Parts: sequence; structure tokens; C-alpha cells
Amino acid sequence: MRELSAETMGVTAKRGGGRDVEITDVQTTMVDGNFPWTLVRIYTDAGVVGTGEAYWGAGVPELIERMKPFVIGENPLDIDRLYEHLIQKMSGEGSVEGVTVTAIAGIEIALHDLAGKILDIPAYQLLGGKYRDKVRVYCDCHTEEEADPEACADEAERVVDELGYDALK
Repeated sequence: MRELSAETMGVTAKRGGGRDVEITDVQTTMVDGNFPWTLVRIYTDAGVVGTGEAYWGAGVPELIERMKPFVIGENPLDIDRLYEHLIQKMSGEGSVEGVTVTAIAGIEIALHDLAGKILDIPAYQLLGGKYRDKVRVYCDCHTEEEADPEACADEAERVVDELGYDALK
């Protein structure tokens, strides 16, 4: 298997234009919602910070912590190479499924956020461009009593009446 770190790949050329940036830290925090959300922050030596989200799962913050040495010192603009590097480095921990790929995805999202900020363009521009002007947002109406249809109906009415949603799940 080919090692994909910048050092072994010979990725040392200066980019210029404020694009010579290095990752200095990766941190996570848990936000308690309808399930525990893992937010990922990637910090750089340029003071630019990217934020991503990793879908919930036991051990996601610990897996991200395990991946830190593989991205620190790297340029966050090398998103595809870093993604493949993490897939390779984490192959022993199941990098193509489950919580490991969830953790990698959180890092990848934060890298896209960083790239958009570094290049001063919306992140969607990096992912193929603008497709629409608006996106309809739906509300996921969880209740404490999910098995009770009446409780679910009450919650649906509440989010429509009080919060103004017109699309529900």
C-alpha cells in the first residue's frame, strides 16, 4: 500500500497566494440533541478554522483523536489525498464502514469548510457549484413517546404552529 502523507508523496511545493497553510490541531465536541452530535474543528497556522459534523456513533471522538497525527502538518487544501490517507491509515479500524467512516467524513467536511474560507469562496463552489437558491428544511419531530401516535401528532402540530416548519419527518 502506498503511503499518502505529504512527506512521502513529495508534496512540498509552495502554493503562494495565502494557500501555504498547515493544520495545527483537530478537536471535537459533543452536542446533546436528539442524539449526541459530534462536531469537528480543524485549526490552522493561518488562524482559519474549519467546522464539520460527524454522524453519531460510539467512539467517534476517540477515532478522530486517533487520526490527528495523520493530518497535523498537512495542507487542508489537499482534501482528496487526506481523505484517502485517512482511509488507508484507519483500515485496521474499519475505515470503509460504520463509525470510522463517520469520523473521517466529519474531518472531510471540516476540510471543505476550511478550503472555502482559505480560498474565499463558498464551499459549495468546491463541490461542483451552485444548484439552487433555496433548500427546503424539514423538522425531524422526535418525541419522548415515539410509539404514541397522538404524542407524535401533537409534536408535529407544535413545530408547524410555533416554529413555522411546513415539511416534517
